[in-house]
Amino acid sequence: PFLLYVGKRGGYKNFHRFLEAYGRSHHLKNDFKLICFGGPQFSASEEKNFRGFEVQAMVTRVVGDDSTLRDLYSSATCLVYPSLYEGFGIPVLEAMAYECPVVCSRTSSLPEIAGEAAEYFDPVRPDSIRAAIEHVVYSDGRRSNLAEHGKRRAAQFSWDRCARQTLQVYSSLMKGISWHQYSSADFEHCSTIPVAFDR
Repeated sequence: PFLLYVGKRGGYKNFHRFLEAYGRSHHLKNDFKLICFGGPQFSASEEKNFRGFEVQAMVTRVVGDDSTLRDLYSSATCLVYPSLYEGFGIPVLEAMAYECPVVCSRTSSLPEIAGEAAEYFDPVRPDSIRAAIEHVVYSDGRRSNLAEHGKRRAAQFSWDRCARQTLQVYSSLMKGISWHQYSSADFEHCSTIPVAFDR
């Protein structure tokens, strides 16, 4: 059994506090491996921390494509996402779609994305992170409940819906604006032109 972490690990991603929570829990570090998907090679500082918490044999970095990540979501005991702030938090949504229980920070956009389909913790307190993880991984009922809620929650998000709502925003912004006064040259320095301009 393993805990899954996805993405970069530096700065606001707060991996170091998650590692501390994991490393200071006798139960977690003995019962679960920690798999980190993606991100850079482990740094010298991270390797030092692994040795300090005596988890160097339990922490693994994996790289791969979408199918590799899908298999990890499907097999993990839970996804742990300790970020201090996120604009969205794609791994949380991905995990829920694959019925992987989510344990994440109660900060920024994450509660808005996950709703009731996650176990939350205070990301600046390793003891809070540890308690939340243990509450999920040692309870079959809690994991089942999160997986069920997560799948329903993830179904509320789709690229089609995102595209429709984005178009609605552009359309509402364009109402009452006379676009015929502009030529394509006015937008030649733009990196992207909203799809709505072609409608």
